[in-house]
Amino acid sequence: MKRCLKCDDFLYHNLNLFEYLVYDDCLCKKCRSSLVFKPQNFLIEDLKVESFYLYEENFKLLLLSYKELYDEALYPVFIRDKLLYLKLKYFNYTISYVPSSFDNFKRRGFNHLEMIFKELKLEKIDLFYKDGNYNQNNLNFKDRAKIKNHIFLKENIKIPKKVLLVDDVVTSSATIMACYKILKLKNIKTKALIISYNSFWQKV
Repeated sequence: MKRCLKCDDFLYHNLNLFEYLVYDDCLCKKCRSSLVFKPQNFLIEDLKVESFYLYEENFKLLLLSYKELYDEALYPVFIRDKLLYLKLKYFNYTISYVPSSFDNFKRRGFNHLEMIFKELKLEKIDLFYKDGNYNQNNLNFKDRAKIKNHIFLKENIKIPKKVLLVDDVVTSSATIMACYKILKLKNIKTKALIISYNSFWQKV
């Protein structure tokens, strides 16, 4: 019997017959509906960004369980129900992950973005690295902007013609823009796919 990855209830609980036949998710209907799904397409300077969920309390707790409480089994909940759409829209792009600090990677023991996006059968490449263990978690917007001095392109790496930068949350946008500006200097066509967004980016 399939269970919801979040609440562990029967996955098909409260579905009608038609929903039962077509339901393809790893969260039950109740848990999925608890997340504020409000797709947004917006520009950060001239970078086109697509995002799905408002970064509110329920989403934050779900991401916290995955990243900081090391519940690796949760990795499919973020884009599993959007795979076909994403495969079609970005089929000729190569995914590149926004870099995390080495401390975070070592502590978790896994690359949280790599696991989330592995089901999206697109080419993937690790283009960037973060110098040292610069951590933005408790910094204000002004201090977060300094991340641009700590992100670099890896040496001796062939950059694809089209790159899809992926991340879990956009807040100040400093990290994603640091990566984008490196690629822009090399005339690489770049878009961004970020699972959730701070309310700052929400369209009225």
